[in-house]
Amino acid sequence: MATAYNHKVVEKKWQKVWDDNKAFAATDDYSKPKYYALVEFPYPSGQGLHVGHPRPYTALDIVARKRRMQGYNVLYPMGWDAFGLPTENYAIKNKIHPKEVTKNNVARFKAQLHSLGYSFDWDREINTTDPEYYKWTQWIFLKLFKAGLAYKKEMPINWCTSCKVGLANEEVVNGVALLAKMVASGHLEVKVAFRKNVKTGKAISVDSTEDGYVHEKWFIMKDSEGNRLRGSGSLNESRTALVLNAENIDINCDWEAPREKQRVEESRQTFDCLWKNQDPHMEVFPLPQAVKQRLVKLRTLRGEPTEVDGTKLKQLLPKQPIEPSAEEVLRFAVLKDAPKMPGGLYVGMYSAPVAPWPHQEMVSRRLVESWPYSYLMCDEVGLGKTIEAALAIRSLVLSGRARRVLIAAPASLTNQWQHELAEKAMLFFELSKPKPGQPSKISHSSLQEAEEEYSDHDLYKPDFNIVSTGLISRKERQSMLEQADAADIILLDEAHYARRSNPRAGYNEEPKYGNLYRCLDNKLRKKAKSLWMATATPMQIDPIEVYDLIRLTERIGPFAQDAYLTQAYFNMLGRLIHQNKRGNKTSSYEWKVWGKSFLQLKNSDPYLQNILEKTVIDSRNRHALEDLWKNGRMTPGNARDLIKPLFSASPLSRVMMRHTRKLLDEYRNAGILKSNLAKRDILPLAVIKFTEDEASFYNDLQEYCNGLMKQIRKNNPNSKQMMVFLLNFLQLRFASSIYAIQQTLKRRLTRVELSLKVDGKTFETQESLDEYLNALNDENDTDEDDIDDLTIDALLKDRSPKDLEWEKNRLNAMLKQLEQMQGVPSKIQYLLNILSERYRGQESISKQTVIFTRFFDSLTSIKNYIDARAPGMHVGVYSGKSTCWYNENIQSYIPATRDEIKHLFLSGHINILLCTDAAAEGLNLQTADLLINFDMGWNPMKIEQRIGRIDRIGQKHDVVHILNMCYLGSAEETVYGRLLERLREASGVVGTQQISMLPIESEDFRNLQNKTITEDELTRKAKAKLIEQRKSTEKMELDAKKQFEIYRKEHNLMEQKHYPAKLEDLWDAIVNSSYLQQHGMKLQKTEDGTHISIPPIDEWGGLQGASSRDTVDDNHPLITWGEPHIDAFFSLMEGKLQYHKDYIHRISIPVNYWEIVGYLVATENGTALITSYQETKNLRIEHRNLTNEEIQQASEKLLAIAQNEADIYDTIQIVGKINNKLADTQERLVQAVAIGLLRSKGNEGFELFKDALKSLEEHPNHIYPLSLPRDLSSARESCLFDIRGTSSEPTINVVGILTQSALTLCRQVYSRMKLNKSDKQKVTCQKVIESIQKKS
Repeated sequence: MATAYNHKVVEKKWQKVWDDNKAFAATDDYSKPKYYALVEFPYPSGQGLHVGHPRPYTALDIVARKRRMQGYNVLYPMGWDAFGLPTENYAIKNKIHPKEVTKNNVARFKAQLHSLGYSFDWDREINTTDPEYYKWTQWIFLKLFKAGLAYKKEMPINWCTSCKVGLANEEVVNGVALLAKMVASGHLEVKVAFRKNVKTGKAISVDSTEDGYVHEKWFIMKDSEGNRLRGSGSLNESRTALVLNAENIDINCDWEAPREKQRVEESRQTFDCLWKNQDPHMEVFPLPQAVKQRLVKLRTLRGEPTEVDGTKLKQLLPKQPIEPSAEEVLRFAVLKDAPKMPGGLYVGMYSAPVAPWPHQEMVSRRLVESWPYSYLMCDEVGLGKTIEAALAIRSLVLSGRARRVLIAAPASLTNQWQHELAEKAMLFFELSKPKPGQPSKISHSSLQEAEEEYSDHDLYKPDFNIVSTGLISRKERQSMLEQADAADIILLDEAHYARRSNPRAGYNEEPKYGNLYRCLDNKLRKKAKSLWMATATPMQIDPIEVYDLIRLTERIGPFAQDAYLTQAYFNMLGRLIHQNKRGNKTSSYEWKVWGKSFLQLKNSDPYLQNILEKTVIDSRNRHALEDLWKNGRMTPGNARDLIKPLFSASPLSRVMMRHTRKLLDEYRNAGILKSNLAKRDILPLAVIKFTEDEASFYNDLQEYCNGLMKQIRKNNPNSKQMMVFLLNFLQLRFASSIYAIQQTLKRRLTRVELSLKVDGKTFETQESLDEYLNALNDENDTDEDDIDDLTIDALLKDRSPKDLEWEKNRLNAMLKQLEQMQGVPSKIQYLLNILSERYRGQESISKQTVIFTRFFDSLTSIKNYIDARAPGMHVGVYSGKSTCWYNENIQSYIPATRDEIKHLFLSGHINILLCTDAAAEGLNLQTADLLINFDMGWNPMKIEQRIGRIDRIGQKHDVVHILNMCYLGSAEETVYGRLLERLREASGVVGTQQISMLPIESEDFRNLQNKTITEDELTRKAKAKLIEQRKSTEKMELDAKKQFEIYRKEHNLMEQKHYPAKLEDLWDAIVNSSYLQQHGMKLQKTEDGTHISIPPIDEWGGLQGASSRDTVDDNHPLITWGEPHIDAFFSLMEGKLQYHKDYIHRISIPVNYWEIVGYLVATENGTALITSYQETKNLRIEHRNLTNEEIQQASEKLLAIAQNEADIYDTIQIVGKINNKLADTQERLVQAVAIGLLRSKGNEGFELFKDALKSLEEHPNHIYPLSLPRDLSSARESCLFDIRGTSSEPTINVVGILTQSALTLCRQVYSRMKLNKSDKQKVTCQKVIESIQKKS
């Protein structure tokens, strides 16, 4: 026989098992999908559970259990909404503490829920009376209060006298209000019966005593079963009647007896007779009609309907909403759409929280009005490229042009970009990066409080997004990019990181692009309607890097696919500047080519041509330019006039916008720049001599490398390049600091000892080694110790034990030699002497110094010596491996974030900041006046980036000093010389560079070492040379004074232009809004302007803001477009437009995918098409319906205006196609010429390519008549070079530039062939021709 189910035993047993094993507890297991099940937490009353509790809990418990079985990590919590006045009142009444009442009630509820067996996670139980819980609700309330979203206000509420709590309107049933609602909804009809005058037969009013009173009172009620109940008697409902009187009532029930039924029926018949107005002695009216005929007077109701408790009817009825007038609705509608109205394209940039300087205004304007052109933004460090980009993006976003924008920046700058876009342009971008702990997931975070961080698997999902360049360029992320939607703008910050790894090879070798460049060229460029590349230093190593960037703009016509042609243009500029020097002659053939390239601008870039007409072209050079392309003539007199137009039309100038610090001097002279602009003082080079021990070690180090080369060359034929690199690097490590070389040698020794057992780092091919060396040596965005790691691991492959033992012994000997060195290293001592002198005396403690070094080991050494020799100094460390600062209170270094280090430095808590190049971007240290380059990298632009940390606008000091340190007779001499050479090259291509070092050559170093020149004489000589170099470069540039004059004129013209709305208009509309005034708007005057405060309205959360940029603070943002509260208010007012749609009509003209907007309004003087805020002033709207004909006419008028903006966009789109066609023509021509030249040499008997190439190189000015493919005949007009012959047999005379372009292509194709050295010597002309044909 089956045992009966005993639920008390069985359920208790298993519930205990569940509790003991925490069967329903949620875990931190991220491998499972998450599921959050939530029910409303109950209020634990004294009565315990009722049936309404288990009903939803059971349903969700079923779901939670199912999800667990499906493998989900389920969170199903329970808690208690335990606060409430009923609990307090109960506690007061029964004299029990509320805490005990709540505790007992919760215990009862929990026991009951537990007995039901629900799968709640009791480990996460919540009680709202727990201080650890409600402190956060208080925190949230305070945040709302500070933001003006919570405020104190007096107002009547519904009060329950029994419970002593406030009640919601839904909880209150008032008699008068209920009757009124029932009448209004048709559920109740009220009629009044009046006595008739016996003589006149007319109704007598209630107040009249004529003919006596009718005081009969009775009612009939019926239930759903048809049973009726009649009552009669004294039924007064006044306070007196209910409180003081003795009232009586008789009841008749028709189901109790026939007599009772008869009495009820008689009353029903009497009522029907009255209701139908059939009683001969009574006149019946509906209540409203009786009131109108003054038979019933409201004064008899004591002035207004009032409840028994004294509540007035007006307190019960909702307040009549305050609504804006039609004129106000129109004003705010026009303001909302102002960026989309004719001329509204610039509303964004002129209404931003930051006001641009003239050059920033020009750059932003050009980005906006020529969009979707692509550009290089190359202003010098500190001139505001971020502001320029932010203002342009803001304008394009507000106007509807840009719907998706991607900003790619180094990881260290992404947060800065996000904050600056929000602060300077009211643009709230999301920052996307791998989620910590879950790298496969992408986390998207916003600065807007309303936007919570979320995660998914799409790096490019946000429409307005910031992503690090490192993340974008990773191969594993490429699929995301391929699937991403196209962007209207892609901005690449620090664009110089997108480069080739073999720049020193120039244009003669096939480029070996880095990951970032390949990603940019193959993926990002195709996704970008407009590509903006920002860098202060577009050239890092070689001019070819500039070419690599400008070709991505697709705006440089025939230069886009011909690197040599681009370089030849700059060579021409150099000859033009130095025309009087020997050997600087240019043939008429070449002058004609350059003249035609200028002429092509009329079609290939009419926008740039228009700018040049306004800025650099005048009556003199206009004729010289025409003569140049027509006749190829150049006279000495013409040369001077042609420098600026030809420089301005160079391939780089077409797409690069660049301004220098000299322009800021003009701003300051004109009183525009209020912030301080320091002068840069390059101190004499600190040339430090080796001590005897250091010189001895330096020589031993060189002998070690030479010996190592001899030991391993026989086993590794690729070792020579690696050995040169190794020697240079070890010498630089030693020149940086003894500690740096010591650490490198120690790590090398460890690897040598391990290599006696295992192999070291190897490269499969010479190419892979070259690429790795170039990538590291060029100091891209690699880690600062990558080169050291390579040095430690290099040249350990295929070594014999004897070789390794020899190296091990040499390393041990050198390390012992280093350990035996006495005293402080000379370079460190020189630095300590400077710091000692600088920080002598109490008043010097406020001075701040920034010290840069390439290596973290050197930084560590400097820090240790400062700590030991100059204790008490406030030192901070900012590097890729460590950020910390010395806290004197605890006398120890403590870690800090990069932002914290920056703020500590700017606030004066750090006096000496030690940095590696990880700090050279995105860090502003305007409070320091001395920067020391403890060692020098290979890249001059890195040096400029370093100096740019302190030499910025807003510098606290009038002069900033730069000290470069260098060991005499060391590898640093070579580095210094290369830096200077690269600076000269950059100046020739990009323009005038800031002075970061004095021009001292290798010969100068030798003279100094031989004491044939003193340091003072060397400094004077270097400064004189520097002045000469700058004058030479400046000849190519538009001088700063003229630039400033042009920009000021353009600014004045812009101010005279028609704009739909300005910041002042928005402020005017808000301040003078009667709608906002009635809702409690308050204005508070400040020293610089006004602050405004508006309480919440309907669903809008209100506003606190500033009337001008000068009055902005943390609690009062600028009132402007894009500010979240203003945008929300615009939406509120837009919703009210529907109530005025008959006489206010919004017209939208589509232009591509955006719109041009206007408003047609019916006025007292006819209709008006409104396209600006000023047109709404003094406008009186007539409330009449607009006709279809009026709307059609206004639409046609707006269409004509919009067509102009559409034509500009279409022209720019066509320009892109024209430039691509010019590039394609030049590429096909060079390929055809290269093939033709090799064939002609083949016909002369030169079978091998190397021989043919040598012959062509020996005769650079020889004229080669060649036949061209027939399809090039149609390219006569678009080709820079003179194509002759017939349409069926086109020909060309190849000479000079075109010959060299063709040979450059041949060399590139040849370098791409993966052959050993022996086989490469055997490559034929035909093989190269086939490769060119394959490429084409």
